[in-house]
Amino acid sequence: MNAVHPTFAPFLRAACPPQPPGLLDVIRAKDAVIRSYQPPPCPIGWLEYIHKAGRLEIVCHLEYEAGERGIDGPDIAPSATLVNAYIRGAEVSECLDPDLITLIEIKAAATMED
Repeated sequence: MNAVHPTFAPFLRAACPPQPPGLLDVIRAKDAVIRSYQPPPCPIGWLEYIHKAGRLEIVCHLEYEAGERGIDGPDIAPSATLVNAYIRGAEVSECLDPDLITLIEIKAAATMED
């Protein structure tokens, strides 16, 4: 029996409010928002490195140059040069501190050595 007497309907609505959207609807909505803040794909031949600083993730696109063994001179170490950096899809490479850029480049080059 789904019928409710009109006298009791307002009281029942207050006591039992409508249910919120289902969990799957919330997850789909959240995924759509997250996808809207994604950085562009990394260009072919470049290195994508994700630098984590606490809960903040900086998606970095770097040009990578492999190291070389020197025949007559010293060895050349591998190096990475930061080209673009994104936080939640926004380009922030020009806002980063030079020390942080150096740290990102060193860590990215170290991941390629392994």
